[in-house]
Amino acid sequence: MSFAETFVGIMGPALSGLILMLSDVSDGLLITSACYLICMGLFTKLNLAGEKETPRQTKLAAEFLEGWHAFFANKPLMLMTVFVVFLNCTYTVINTSAIYFAKDHLRLSSSLLAVVLSASGAGGLAGSLILRRLRQAWGLGKVFGASIVLNAYAYALLFLTKGPLLFAVALFLCGFAATLYSVMVYAFRQEQTPAALMGRITGITGTCFRIGMPLAVYASGWVIAWWGTGVIFMACALWNLVTLAVYVRTRLWNVP
Repeated sequence: MSFAETFVGIMGPALSGLILMLSDVSDGLLITSACYLICMGLFTKLNLAGEKETPRQTKLAAEFLEGWHAFFANKPLMLMTVFVVFLNCTYTVINTSAIYFAKDHLRLSSSLLAVVLSASGAGGLAGSLILRRLRQAWGLGKVFGASIVLNAYAYALLFLTKGPLLFAVALFLCGFAATLYSVMVYAFRQEQTPAALMGRITGITGTCFRIGMPLAVYASGWVIAWWGTGVIFMACALWNLVTLAVYVRTRLWNVP
């Protein structure tokens, strides 16, 4: 599934680049609308056969509390969620800042930027191809730690970037690390959660994962306005290294 998703992720920026090369960029909206209609037509042909579960006659509040109690009782999952909250802040800020950096400092055209951004998708594709072997060799905990190291290194490269080539290399590493990071997080959550509580735990952790994102993006806007994107890149790299130093001292580091 990760392979399929990252493959589509590669095609997205490439198609965006082609659309931006059209004489009228607004035609891209019509193309996107047509693609949605095609997807809707394909979706109507999808038939799923299976037994329907009998809905439980319980109150929403009671189910919500049951999910919270299960989440708080699962200390490893809570600990992983805390690390994801902090790491997602840097990941979101980098994704936003990189585009402004490419346009304002590297002076990349919109079409070239779309092509360069596909390097991130290529990195994600490469990560999905070797992810299974990495987990078998190192274990989930160490692969997750490796994703933090790679992200820190990629952010440092963005800080040093002076041209599109190094920018593409940094984005490739970001995409590679993002695949390791996201798949390990979701795999850990699924392995730690009983099937009956999967929906509620997914909703709770998914919400927690995004708690710091709005504040981080808002603060990064002021930082970029005052000191530029270079400060953002180096600060995110150092943030990941500090998080890694704490992470390796927890029980999550040795999760198989």
